[in-house]
Amino acid sequence: IVQLHEIAHEEGVPTLALSIPPSQFQSKYPQSSKSQSLGAVAAEVDRRLEEWCRSDEHSSWVKFVPFPIEEWGQPTSVLFSPDGLHFSADGYRFVGEALAPAV
Repeated sequence: IVQLHEIAHEEGVPTLALSIPPSQFQSKYPQSSKSQSLGAVAAEVDRRLEEWCRSDEHSSWVKFVPFPIEEWGQPTSVLFSPDGLHFSADGYRFVGEALAPAV
């Protein structure tokens, strides 16, 4: 993830870093192969990504944006496709509209 941002920054293009969205997948499979919850893994990735974004070296080039859906479940589950991982058309619309001000 970081390398993709750095490539854009080298070309003079600022970027957004979006946190990992919650999903049914995280609740369906609560443990990863290392016995850590998938939600905890996502939270750690988000924490490190936000920390990287706020570092002096990158703060003028990248903005960290928390995902606009904070938890999976009712009523947000209608924003996901039946697999519980990907967004539905309404979900993509919701995310796009929520992220538009940051873009």
